[in-house]
Amino acid sequence: MLGFSAPEPYILWLTGLGVLIALVAWLPLVLKRLPLSLPILCIAVGAGIFLLPAVSLRPMPLSFPAVTERFTEFVVIIALMGAGLKLDRVFSWHRWNVTWRLLGITMPLSIVAITLIGGWGLGLSWTAALLLGASLTPLELGSGEWGVPQLRSLLDATLSDAGIETYEMDLKDNGAPRRLVLNARKLDYGDAEQVRLLLTICDVTEARISAKLKDDLLREKAILLQELQHRVANSLQIIASVLMQSARRVQSEEVRGHLHDAHHRVMSIATLQQQLAASRLGDVPLRGYLSQLCASLGASMIHDHDQISIAVTADRSSVNADISVSLGLIVTELVINALKHAFPGDRSGKILVDYHAHGPDWTLSVGDNGVGTPETLAAARPGLGTSIVEALATQLGATVEIEGGYPGTTVSITHTELSAA
Repeated sequence: MLGFSAPEPYILWLTGLGVLIALVAWLPLVLKRLPLSLPILCIAVGAGIFLLPAVSLRPMPLSFPAVTERFTEFVVIIALMGAGLKLDRVFSWHRWNVTWRLLGITMPLSIVAITLIGGWGLGLSWTAALLLGASLTPLELGSGEWGVPQLRSLLDATLSDAGIETYEMDLKDNGAPRRLVLNARKLDYGDAEQVRLLLTICDVTEARISAKLKDDLLREKAILLQELQHRVANSLQIIASVLMQSARRVQSEEVRGHLHDAHHRVMSIATLQQQLAASRLGDVPLRGYLSQLCASLGASMIHDHDQISIAVTADRSSVNADISVSLGLIVTELVINALKHAFPGDRSGKILVDYHAHGPDWTLSVGDNGVGTPETLAAARPGLGTSIVEALATQLGATVEIEGGYPGTTVSITHTELSAA
């Protein structure tokens, strides 16, 4: 059976020194949000170690007077170094008000309270209890991280009757910097000798991190959307070019006509995509949207603008992107249909696109002064354009009405709360 010998004292001293260094370096980060201080925890750890049965050494001050004296001097020197009395401050009664109260009220009361707890509660000698009280007394806020020039400038400006609102600063401690929002006010109680300041501090670190993360996500989304729109536009241009090349190669006039129709529809979709990409997110103003759409259709399909023209009248209504797409496709189909059938030969004329809304109700109409069409859709042979218009109107909860005759034809898409229901 293997036996274990006790470690050498040198190893024990090194181990204890390493543990002490680790406590000093890492425990302040752990205890930052807890109602504990490093000295209290160190005393508790030391008491626990010397209460272990395997530890025969008893750190009685009377048994080791020389060590106790030197160690006490060392602790007092360290405590005074961290007292934070700020001796470099310019002497002024107003500037030292807080310091006098700290030294004259807070520190004596804390020493007395800890001394009584140590003497009566822990059974320490009164000398040891007094030394414990002097060591554990809080003498400043934090570990010196609040002594920054920014905060001093803020308080100096407040003392000169300049109120400070929403002043942001970074507080650097042992961990990551914290973003703080400070508001300072000078309180006037009619006593010129006693100057009082009200300082409120709000930690907005997490809020700033969340806002930055949100901005980064929105920026990434905008980049991805822009890339998607670019690829869609390129694909539509390729499709339109293929259709046009196919129309030039075929011999059948009927097939060529269908390919031209498909080409115009692809170009209209490309125009819609271009307009929506320019409008980005949010509602789309219909007046400019329909005007640019009709101008693009006229540029690609009208050879003589003095002979045929397209006009747009619309109020200042705005709709969301989904509805604008449906309205744009309806206008595209009706305008293409009017350009193909309303003005045969060299007939001149005009196409009018109109949109007006009254609350939730709206009406979109496309009319021309051409040769006219049958009075109802049932009397005409339904084509692809008619089916597209009817499907889009149904999707919008609207009805389609045609006023045909001579001269001209007007197609109205009307949305009311009753028809939507």
